Amino acid sequence: AEYMGLPPSNTLRVKSFHILPDDEEFSSELRQAFTDAGLPPVRCEMKYVTKDTNQRQMVFVQLATPEDALHAMVALHNSKLRGLRLWLTFARNSEQIEEDF
Repeated sequence: AEYMGLPPSNTLRVKSFHILPDDEEFSSELRQAFTDAGLPPVRCEMKYVTKDTNQRQMVFVQLATPEDALHAMVALHNSKLRGLRLWLTFARNSEQIEEDF
């Protein structure tokens, strides 16, 4: 995807067709995948959002800069981790990890 100017966010949302594992090892493997691509994340966070009794899992990876996020998306979108294909999208502002963490 070509962006004119700056990518919209330094935070990526990671999704897969299946529910992503909710364990520390998976989180560190995900972090490692970004690090191996030369883009170590600032934070990884798994959140659960309940809407009308449907619980949705959201995994966010925050990079140092929007450019890093774009490079990470190019490097890792459609890659596999534990046999799960990863889809990376930019997090919308309303979904961004709180800055005061």
